[in-house]
Amino acid sequence: GKTKRVISIGDLEICIFTPDDSHQSIVRAAKHLCCQSAPIDQNMITEYLKKSYSFPDPELLISFGGSPSVYGYPLWQLRLTEMYFLPTLRDIQFDDFYEILDKYSRCEQRCGK
Repeated sequence: GKTKRVISIGDLEICIFTPDDSHQSIVRAAKHLCCQSAPIDQNMITEYLKKSYSFPDPELLISFGGSPSVYGYPLWQLRLTEMYFLPTLRDIQFDDFYEILDKYSRCEQRCGK
């Protein structure tokens, strides 16, 4: 099932994922859509995945680990996401987090323009 956890702080929602969240969402979509008689296309997959995740596409992703990777994240939802990669969660300080938020606040999201 879904293993994500959501933390809400005012208008801010923080979603925490495990690697199974990405893989299993695609598997569930494939199982559901292959049983329909209509031809499967990108829009059908997108709509199904939007229904299975009860939140909008993420605007900001902060990933921790040895090498920059989006492994385990819901790839379908990351097309417009601003991404930052840090080597470890263990040593993160408030200033590190604040710096990421500051950079994000200044980024220009052109959305295909």
